[in-house]
Amino acid sequence: MILIVKKAKVARKGSDLIVESSKGVREFSTLDLDMLVIVGSEVTIDTGTLLFLSSINAPVLIHGKKYDVVLVPPFLTSISEIRKAQYGITDSQALHIAKSFIPNIIGKCD
Repeated sequence: MILIVKKAKVARKGSDLIVESSKGVREFSTLDLDMLVIVGSEVTIDTGTLLFLSSINAPVLIHGKKYDVVLVPPFLTSISEIRKAQYGITDSQALHIAKSFIPNIIGKCD
């Protein structure tokens, strides 16, 4: 998790995040990044960086004076929607789907 508090600029450099603040410039690897938390005002982050964070499934939490915002990558949302649809299918629909996979599985065993 990366925590950014007030007056900073967040940018992307390759697969790393660059944070410029009054304390200097810091570079963070995104390999193990699970989320970005921004607290306070005057923090700028460009849309390319937000898109990159979305592509690595890292949520962005923004806590401000009046509002709190959570940006969750669409992939995480779509997975939950898929699971919800899977749990709601009937037995006959599940059997139909399974039958479509069987020939491919048998073909790989030859």
